[in-house]
Amino acid sequence: MATAVQWQLIESNPAERVKSPKVTPKEASYYDIDEAQKMLAFLENEPLKYKAMIYTVTFSGLREGELAALEWSDVPFEKKEIKVSKQLQYLPERGIYEIDNAKTISGNRTVPIQSVLVDILKQYKEWQDEEKAKWGDTWVESNKLFTKENGEPIFPDTPAKWFKKFIKKHNLPKITFHQLRHTYGSLLISQGVDVVTVSKLMGHSSPAVTLKIYAHLIKRRAIEAADTLESLLIKKED
Repeated sequence: MATAVQWQLIESNPAERVKSPKVTPKEASYYDIDEAQKMLAFLENEPLKYKAMIYTVTFSGLREGELAALEWSDVPFEKKEIKVSKQLQYLPERGIYEIDNAKTISGNRTVPIQSVLVDILKQYKEWQDEEKAKWGDTWVESNKLFTKENGEPIFPDTPAKWFKKFIKKHNLPKITFHQLRHTYGSLLISQGVDVVTVSKLMGHSSPAVTLKIYAHLIKRRAIEAADTLESLLIKKED
């Protein structure tokens, strides 16, 4: 409509007179520390591929499409980081296809990872190499971390479908696979990591998005900060 005004096809933009509806931000669901620890403990007896998937999201906060698009070149073990630059998506009419995160600058990021995740991914790489050798010439080389049995890229929702069965099997609190990403963000905030840093690590468009999603946690941290300041400056009588 704005373009139509510029081209003088219409005199004014009627859309400018419309008031946008107020959207109430939805609080994120996630696991707390105890629940996350239980989940990781149950993963010890699950297939290594899925264990690696869940660990990767829990310790890096990647989106489903970003996880599915990861290539081994994106995970330099010696640097202990994950480079996020693309996503896999699926449409029935197009099949699995890749999009570039560069279209949203904030989505292009490097996420530091922990030694525990590096070790699991190293184990998984060895297992994948063994599988590749078994398939021989019929292996489809995609260089993806997470693949189908023959090496083809997975459907982006494959981890989510497995995770749903996993939490039901172990009677864990019901959250979605995407909410493991919120678990990552909420645990960082609960441990005092500032909102700007969390926003960058998660690839949010701005810290304002992070503030809305984790408003309750940030409020709790503010109360704790006030109590901390009081304990520092006010000497209590014995």
